Amino acid sequence: MDVKGHNVRHILQPELPTTIYDPSWSPDSRYILYYQDGRGNSGLFITDDNGNHTVNVTQDPTKKEGAPAWSPNRHQIAYRRIIETKPPPPNPLQIYTMSVDEASVTTLTSGSNASRIPLAWHPDGRQTLFATLSFLNTPFDTESDI
Repeated sequence: MDVKGHNVRHILQPELPTTIYDPSWSPDSRYILYYQDGRGNSGLFITDDNGNHTVNVTQDPTKKEGAPAWSPNRHQIAYRRIIETKPPPPNPLQIYTMSVDEASVTTLTSGSNASRIPLAWHPDGRQTLFATLSFLNTPFDTESDI
């Protein structure tokens, strides 16, 4: 829709019951990146600006992705992934980047039980900014940082 709330257009219309999280436009406004959860078809998806030609770029039902963010040049995405296994691994939530062109994945974080949320890419596309929150017993953790 436009900024005045007019011209509403439904672009993402998955089969129900499905929930869509964190949709975002690519920097060139030609694609939409989002996380979909439902009916065995969960993962990060990229679709064109009309909702056609949708591709699941992460197809592992044992992992849940979220908080995806486009790089400034639209060639990479950053996202968090929760690895759901029994028993849970020591570091179940990590941040990854993926090359959209090559579908290659790189792990950016490891070895912590902290909640990590990708927030933004640096304008030059070589760094990501994210917040961490450690799961400690104190309401204010001095080790948490941005």
